[in-house]
Amino acid sequence: MTTKDYGVIKFYEPNEENGWLANFSAHPFELDGVEWKTVEHYFQAQKFPKSNLFEKIRNSEKPADAKQIAKANKLQRRQDWNSIKILVMYKGIKAKFCNHKNLKQLLVNTNSSLLVEDSEADYFWGVGKNGDGKNVMGNLLMILRNEIQLNVLR
Repeated sequence: MTTKDYGVIKFYEPNEENGWLANFSAHPFELDGVEWKTVEHYFQAQKFPKSNLFEKIRNSEKPADAKQIAKANKLQRRQDWNSIKILVMYKGIKAKFCNHKNLKQLLVNTNSSLLVEDSEADYFWGVGKNGDGKNVMGNLLMILRNEIQLNVLR
């Protein structure tokens, strides 16, 4: 990717073009003294602090496994989850990109392009089937990119 503005950059599957933006991408990082295999592992584990599920999710083999464990145990999720989930996600993506200088540079190189999580099923984190979802994931990545571009994060 050059410094040219590409307009819209879509991402979803980690093995496809721009998959490095996805939470399932295999870019391990350290956060709060703990090693995480993916952002998805980190995000899902935060639903169950001080619980055996925390470690089970953290140690799960694949990000899809981490998500499935969390989904299967939804009733045990922390009570304040809906009020903190966006901040938790931002903390995870920030750690991922700040721990991987190459990814950080790729993110900066997207310039002012609109980043879109192209999930047909997710209308909150992605844009949903009709493209009218909230795209919270894309928006968080653009906020992080802006902070890096403004040298707020080194």
